[in-house]
Amino acid sequence: MSETAQLVESELSRSELEELKRERLQYTVEYAYEHSPFYRELMDENGVEPADIQTFEHLEQLPVVTGDDIRQNQPPITDAHRFRTNTGDLARPFATSGSMGRPKMIYHSHDEFEQGCAS
Repeated sequence: MSETAQLVESELSRSELEELKRERLQYTVEYAYEHSPFYRELMDENGVEPADIQTFEHLEQLPVVTGDDIRQNQPPITDAHRFRTNTGDLARPFATSGSMGRPKMIYHSHDEFEQGCAS
């Protein structure tokens, strides 16, 4: 367990920790909807609003995103990269080895690094 996680767990009651997790989940879903054409369309096509996702159980309302979905929507796809709308210069690719022998690349821009998205 990381030092940060230990610090959070030691300073928060169980109910406070659950509330923090719920807030982070809601923030993440809303951020994805607002900043990613891919996730916005996925939610819209399935009749899900970011506000519908209040708990981890609510995530079941969303379809599973597959490795093929990721590969089909990564650069050099146009529309300023389907997983995000930020058009800053690409700063760093992140790659997976691909458990089925088909790697996936995920890119972050300089702007995203400054916003803390890659930390």
